[in-house]
Amino acid sequence: MLVNHNNDYYNSTTNFKMTRTLLSLFSLLFSFAILLNSCNETDKKSTSISIGHGGKHYGGTFKFMSLAKINNLFPTQAIDLYTARVNAQIFEPLLTIDYTSMKVVPLIAESYTVSKDGKKYTFKIRKNIFFHESELFDDKEELTAKDVKKTLEIACSGLEINNVSYLLVNRIVGGEDFFIKSKNGLPKEGLKGVK
Repeated sequence: MLVNHNNDYYNSTTNFKMTRTLLSLFSLLFSFAILLNSCNETDKKSTSISIGHGGKHYGGTFKFMSLAKINNLFPTQAIDLYTARVNAQIFEPLLTIDYTSMKVVPLIAESYTVSKDGKKYTFKIRKNIFFHESELFDDKEELTAKDVKKTLEIACSGLEINNVSYLLVNRIVGGEDFFIKSKNGLPKEGLKGVK
């Protein structure tokens, strides 16, 4: 049996398939080139990198890829998964979970105690934790209990920059009243349940 190919149809189909294959190959190579460029270790700008305690590196450039836009690096506005992941690389909490033992362990807190009735938490803040160098500070600024208190107040506030107040307002003594009073700024008297 002989098949009569319509040459115009056959050629246009073949050209279409070849064009589609070439475009796919080009897209793959272009994506690979972008990936290699974003992951290379040399940066065109010279940045200073210093080595700190425990062999940790400070400085340089951090590059990453995200499926969604990172809108903000302020922790109380990190309400989506992608922003929260980036914030977790920048900010450290008082406590964390040791995933080998599945227990809550201190991180910025050196230690903590919980009252017998489970209503009072006392944190001892670790020494020698400093904020990143900034034009806001004259010298190295060490983290203090006042900083932790201010952070908890912001996280319990009614300020527009706070999207996580629902986590704390009903759990800290005076939280609801503080939330209402702090719509336009943090009240001087502070959050009653945090001392």
